[in-house]
Amino acid sequence: MIRAVLAVLVAVALLATALPPLEAARVQSTHEEFGSIARELTRTAAELESESTAVTDRELAARTTVRFRLPQGFGTAPLDTAAIGCPSVVLDVAQADPQGCNAALVYRIRGDDATVRRFPGADLRAPNGPLRLSDSLVRLRLRYVRVGNASVVELVEPGSIGTET
Repeated sequence: MIRAVLAVLVAVALLATALPPLEAARVQSTHEEFGSIARELTRTAAELESESTAVTDRELAARTTVRFRLPQGFGTAPLDTAAIGCPSVVLDVAQADPQGCNAALVYRIRGDDATVRRFPGADLRAPNGPLRLSDSLVRLRLRYVRVGNASVVELVEPGSIGTET
């Protein structure tokens, strides 16, 4: 009986020492996966810009679709929120979506501060407001358009632009 109690106590002590490093690894893994998503979106937007000409008519704009999944599973930290859009709007800091705000990948790991991942070298915008990301497969349409005097890559959900190709 005493051996069983001692074995349980030792197991609990070992588990207590292993949990903080495990949680830190899960958080680090989640940050790395979001970094990979941001790099993929940046690369795809850069390819679209380099291979196309921006036009004002959104129906005629060059476009492509990106698919990805949010980090999930045992090796990732739980999320409170994840979205692509103007960071101040995603984080509810501002009341309205400022015109011309460059989109960023914004996420918050449960219990932590929000993290903002920019898309360096790419002018991505979310014209219909922030795109909330869920645990299911995420599909985003990127289209290269001319807005005023600027050429930008707009991010929209495929269902919000009519028929899908």
